Amino acid sequence: MQPLHRGLALVLCLLFALVLYWQTANLSANQLALLPQMPYILLGLGAILALLANQARETALTISMLLTYWVIQQYLQTSIEKQPARQIFVALSLAVPLLLMTLHALPELGLRHPLSLFGIALGPLLLLVAGRLIEWQPAWFAQQTMEFSANNFFALKLSSTAGWLFVVAFAGGLITVITRDSSTEVSLLGCSLLLFATFAWFHLPQLSATLFSSIGLLLFATQVYTLLNLAYRDELTTLENRRALQRAAKSVAPIYSVAMIDIDYFKKINDTYGHDLGDQVLKIVAAILGRVKGGGRAYRYGGEEFCLLFNGKSSDEVAAELDTLRTDIHNYEMVIRDHKLRPREQKAGQRKRGATRRSNRVRVSISIGLADNVQRDDNFQVVMDAADKALYRAKNGGRNQLHIAS
Repeated sequence: MQPLHRGLALVLCLLFALVLYWQTANLSANQLALLPQMPYILLGLGAILALLANQARETALTISMLLTYWVIQQYLQTSIEKQPARQIFVALSLAVPLLLMTLHALPELGLRHPLSLFGIALGPLLLLVAGRLIEWQPAWFAQQTMEFSANNFFALKLSSTAGWLFVVAFAGGLITVITRDSSTEVSLLGCSLLLFATFAWFHLPQLSATLFSSIGLLLFATQVYTLLNLAYRDELTTLENRRALQRAAKSVAPIYSVAMIDIDYFKKINDTYGHDLGDQVLKIVAAILGRVKGGGRAYRYGGEEFCLLFNGKSSDEVAAELDTLRTDIHNYEMVIRDHKLRPREQKAGQRKRGATRRSNRVRVSISIGLADNVQRDDNFQVVMDAADKALYRAKNGGRNQLHIAS
């Protein structure tokens, strides 16, 4: 999920929580009866989508939230000033932030990885351990219960330990959202906020059902976006793919231009330097094309071929921008290390690293074919074919050039 979209999803879910709680007083009896079931539905759907997307941490988070909400519904639908509800509440308030911090620390791996299986089992394990603390550390747990009763943490219904654990979990969430490009971090950050509010103001009616519905909505929306990215975005270059281009073709402006772009001699680059460098070339070219101006949108069409779609622009209006992109790509110099010259000893390698980095340099170029729908059939495929033919004329004409379809 892109940074703007991640932040927007979190803000919308927080607003949803506020509006839903504000409107609970206006709900009918049937609607109020349905409200406690909403978290089960949303979290259940989120868990299924996380499994389909092979997102281990999202799966672990969603299952843990389901389990936490189940404990609340089963054991805490009574006054938490009485036992054993008070002990269960305190144990849960300690276990949940620890769970969030642990999930922040786990890397994103496939569902079959042992560490991922540990993450999925982490929620039940932490809840079990928190419950056993009553027997293992009765004096310490009694202290936590007393702090909870005294409202020691800023006059909220939390012990000081639980409150500061939530603060640490939230701070860790902020750091990982900034440092990692992952939708899971936003989910964890949102859960930290909503879970803290749940425990801090637990005595308010319908609060847990409302806030867990928002948690379910956040996790469900995140997984929907993840699956859409898998379907419509190229994993290597992060550009949208051919399927996304076909979708965009259904809503083009009355005037539009299409540029087909091919990396020159790409097979030779792969054969000479290996596929790792080939992937780097694709990423660099994609990054430069992704910065296209003039209303253009970049897509990876397949292999070493890309496409730029300019809605509302004719060929004449975008030719200069395309030629600038071609020049920028040709002027970009990649440094290839010569592994044969690299010293085996680490210290010697550090002293000579500057020299080995400069042993090989690679520049790539692109050929571009451009067409619009001004002088031809408005059918998108016809314009694409015209741009493709112009591309081949650019390649046959010497490469590293732009050819506009007549």
